[in-house]
This record gives sequence, structure tokens and C-alpha cells, in this order.
Amino acid sequence: MFKTLTAPLLGLALAGTLAAQGIPDWEKQVNGGPGKAEPDVFNPAATTPLNPKKGGRVIVHLSSLPKHINYMTENSAVTRRMLREVHEPLVQRNWEFWHEEPVLAEEWWIEDTVIKTGGRGEDNANVLYGKVTDDGDHWLVTPLSPHHALGEPMRVPKDEVESVERETVFTFKLHEGVKWHDGHVLDSDDLVFSMHQYWNPAVECDATRFTYTKFAHVEALDELHSRFFYEQQYFLAKSAFVDFQILPSHIYNLADPANPDHDAEATDEEQGTYINEHPANRAWIGLGPYQVTEWNNQYIEAKRFDGYFNPEEGGYVDTIRWRHISSDDTAKQALINGELDYWDRLRPEDYFGEYVEQPAFKESYYKGLASFQYMGYIVWNMRRPLLSDVNVRRALAHAFNWPEYIETVYYGLASQVTGTQYHFSPNNDRSIEPIPFDLTAAEDLLLDAGFYDRDGDGIVDSPEGEPFVIEFLTSAGNKASKILAEKIQESFAKIGVRVDVAYREWATFLERLDANDFDSASLAWITKLESDPEQIWHSKWADKPDTSNRAGYRDAETDRLIEAIQVELDRDKRTKMFHEMQRRIYEQQPYLFNVNLAKKLAISKRIRNFKSYAPDPGYRIREWYLEDAKGTREASSPKGAAAAEANSSN
Repeated sequence: MFKTLTAPLLGLALAGTLAAQGIPDWEKQVNGGPGKAEPDVFNPAATTPLNPKKGGRVIVHLSSLPKHINYMTENSAVTRRMLREVHEPLVQRNWEFWHEEPVLAEEWWIEDTVIKTGGRGEDNANVLYGKVTDDGDHWLVTPLSPHHALGEPMRVPKDEVESVERETVFTFKLHEGVKWHDGHVLDSDDLVFSMHQYWNPAVECDATRFTYTKFAHVEALDELHSRFFYEQQYFLAKSAFVDFQILPSHIYNLADPANPDHDAEATDEEQGTYINEHPANRAWIGLGPYQVTEWNNQYIEAKRFDGYFNPEEGGYVDTIRWRHISSDDTAKQALINGELDYWDRLRPEDYFGEYVEQPAFKESYYKGLASFQYMGYIVWNMRRPLLSDVNVRRALAHAFNWPEYIETVYYGLASQVTGTQYHFSPNNDRSIEPIPFDLTAAEDLLLDAGFYDRDGDGIVDSPEGEPFVIEFLTSAGNKASKILAEKIQESFAKIGVRVDVAYREWATFLERLDANDFDSASLAWITKLESDPEQIWHSKWADKPDTSNRAGYRDAETDRLIEAIQVELDRDKRTKMFHEMQRRIYEQQPYLFNVNLAKKLAISKRIRNFKSYAPDPGYRIREWYLEDAKGTREASSPKGAAAAEANSSN
């Protein structure tokens, strides 16, 4: 068993595990970049050069079914993962090197904004945009993009300028002839319509709305060109377009004459309801290389879309099936039965135990480790009187023995987290010492908050005499959640806190969270490589239903830091502010911060060209091909395959 308790020692544990599997460059494999990803590094059956074939079906495990896959109103990790194959964004984050690059956009231009003295003025009359450079006593504004308002560069006296906002104007040119899955052609009106829906308060997108309210204006310039204007500079200005959900106007826009339900007089409320409830949220009409063809309680299936605009990225397998199995025990058996090709929820005891040694596994599958953009947490509903005192929340943190839990439950393949940024990101301050396990300190903090056992029943009472009994909400059918819930009960009982566990099916679990109807709940963030903390920690989202600020966290200084982070384009300065914010939040313990895990994979040996990446979900199904595929269609080598094969020891 590994003896690992801290992030650096986690690396040593993974190093040993990967070295035992013949992988010397362990950090690259675990962190997933930046840099070229090697194919099939764990696959013992991958002894032949890559020989891509088209055809066949892969079955990928799905632990929960999303309500639908319109990411505007269902921003779950499961939805995002499926959209990777059945939809395309304007811009994506490069899987290997992490920079933003255009996808649906053939070209893009990024320009700055000059705001003259007196503010933007009516209809932005005081605003100029272009590449802004310092020209002594003047700002030189040079037009870069097509359809520009300036015919030639303009010099503006600095004493007539209120502010210069960097990288605030984005102009896109779409690839010509990109088709929706129903054959309609994508155009700029789709982009403009989609942006406007984030601004419609009737659309149920509060969890993501905050990003897109930072835009001041968007316009279609012609069928292929569109322009987006930010109010002010924003550190995630480029990556906002990665998750920008593009909807087909002819399907969702009531004002579009091409919509069968066309209603030119529809109100914002009617339009919002139409989007929230539209059957196309499931019967998805997207822009990706695969098209959703079936959706039931057992699986969601997508088949290759032959009209996809970029055949080189069009995928090798004919069919992707996302198989829904909520119980990990059931999924384990389904894998052994040959009913899954990919499953990434192996438990440590199975990863190191008899499960992977049985013939049925070894003949058909192999195991591996990968980076996981995961941080688990238990959210405290700070709106509840019993959990509103910081001393109480810190007492609960002292009462749980995370080092012991990591060793006994995760076999050391985890490390404590102290913040919500991606574990390997510079924005995550890994120097913060976790609150230590200390029952005496926990009892002292409870006493400081006025909590002690007033009636001798073994349960501490609040200053108002209310017994300290909290409900712990968790999802049903998940063994890891059950183990954690039982350990929470056992640990907190030692300081006189009773925990009642409520196991709920995923849909009910989410309903209660969205209504803020809980005391505590076990959750996880699938973190991005760099994310805006506003959605989780800003006070403006504290009391709204269906928000990511589940804790109801309010803190003026945190708000100030978030707002400063958002407009700071200097990475080093921004990182310092992230660290300051993280320390402040960790001191207040709105979460019982949990762990970052190494993802433990089980993959069919039939699958070739499997690569591990840091961006969620850590792989691209469209790159996989089946060794035993019939080769029903011609296939060119996957991008980078020749170079990867030359550098691969497999």
C-alpha cells in the first residue's frame, strides 16, 4: 500500500505505479500536458504500429443521465463530455498545449477598446476598437478585422480617453457550409441569437449566465462574420467562447421564420420557456461529427454524421453508445461481461486487487492512471443557523481524518485539496496546509461558538438549545459516496454531532440542491484548467436557486478579489490574487474540502489511439479506432499518429 498524504508524495506514488507499468514519464501522463500526448501507453496489446480503421461501436460508461444536453441550461460535466462529440464550439482549448484555437471559426481577430471621456455614450458613440498601441500623447487605434468601422488607423489624444480595455472585441469568420445535423447551414444569426438567450432572464441558465453578461453587444456582419464586444477586459475572454452554447436559430428562435413554431410577437418569457422545455434539448441537433439518434433510460447513442464539415476530425467508429449504469458494482460486472469498452471509476482496491487479475479482465481489458480534473467537497449550507458560524465549520474540518481516509480508502492515490482551482494549475496554492485532524481543537471551537451538550444526550446543542443534527445528502448507488457518508457519521459523532444520511437518486438530489433544500451534500467539481471563481464564490449568486454558489457564501473581500481577478490580464499578478482569495475562503470553510484523485481506468484492448489529456473528460472518443473494425470506410492516419508512433515504445 502507498503511504502518501501530501501532493508531492502523491506524485511519488503515481511515479511508482506508472514505472511498474513501464511508463517512465509519469508526470506527463498524469497531468496530461502541455505537450504531445502518446497513444496507448498502458495498452499491453498495442504492439503494432497504428493502423486506423473505420467502423464499429464503442460503449462508454455513464454514471448519471443528464436531463438533456443543451449546455446553456444543463451545465453538468456529463453534458459537456457528450457535447465534445455531438457538437462543436466556436473555439476549443487545445487538448495537448491548452491554448485556445478556432474550430467552427475559420479565422478570428481580437482587438482592444478605447472608451473616450464621459463613458460609452448613447449607442456606444464614444467607443473605438482596433489594435490599440501607445503613440506618445496619443493612442493609435488600428483596424484589424473585416467590416471594420474605421477605414484607416486613428490617433486619439490620451487626455480624451477614459480607459483602454484590452482584448475586448472578437470578430469571427465561420467556415463556409457548416451544417447542422438536420442539414441547415450554420450562419452568424445562430451566434447572435444564442448570445441573446444568455441575456434573457427567462432562460434557466443562471449557472453560466454570469460569463455572458460581461458582453456589451453582439452583431452579425454578414452570413459568416460576427462581432462580439465585451464591456471591459476579462481574463477568460478567449475561453468564454469554448463553452458558449450555439443553438440553431431555426429550431429554437420563435422569431425566426424558418421555425415551424414561428411567432414574431413572442415575449422574452415565452422564448425562455420555449428553450427550457424544447424537445431538441434531448433530440439534439448539433454540429459535431456524431449525431444523437437514440435516448432512453439505458443509454444514449450517437452515430457518425456524414455531413460533418471537417472529415479529418470526423471520428473513426461508426457509433458511440453512452451506457447509463448508476451503480458502480453493476458497472464492474457489466465490464467483465463485455458490455463496456471504457470505464474510469475503478476503485483502488480493484485497481490493485483481484478484480484486474481475473482472466475475464486480463484477456479483454487493461488498466491505467490519468489526470482527473476533480476536487471533491462537502458543501455546508451556510444559510442554516447550525452551520452559519465559521468556528463550527472549522470544528467539523478538524474532526475528519483525511490522511487516514486517503490511505485506507484511496490507497494513497489522492491528496487533500484546499481550493476549487484545477489541482495542477498555478492558480491553485498548494502551499496551504490543510486543517489537521484534531478532535480536541474541534471540541474547543464548538465550545467557543456556544455549542455543548446541555441535556446529556450525547449531542451538542446550539446556543439556542437546538441539537446539532444535520442531514448529509448524497447520491444513491455510489459505493464511494456510501463509504464517505458512513465515515462522516462516525467521525462527527466523536464530537457530539449527529449526521443523518439521505441517499437520493440523482434527479431528486439535484432538485433539492437547486432549491437550496439541504444542510450538507457530497459533491465534486470537474474543474477547468483555469476558471472564473465568480460562479462559486461571489455574493451576487449566494441566495439564488439553481446556482453554483451552493454554500450561500458571502464575503465582501472575496467579491473584491474576484472582480480584480476578472480584469487582470497579467498572469503573475492574477495568480497572487487567486492565492489570496483561496486562503481567505479556506479559512472560512464553506466546504469541507475533500481530495483530488488519480483517475483509474479500465479500457478494452480493442481500442487503439487512446490518449490521456488534462482537459475534461481526459480523452477524445473521435480519435479512437477499433483494432478489430471491419474497415468499412477508408481511414487516414490520425493527426500526429506518425510522430507519436515514432516516439512510442509500444
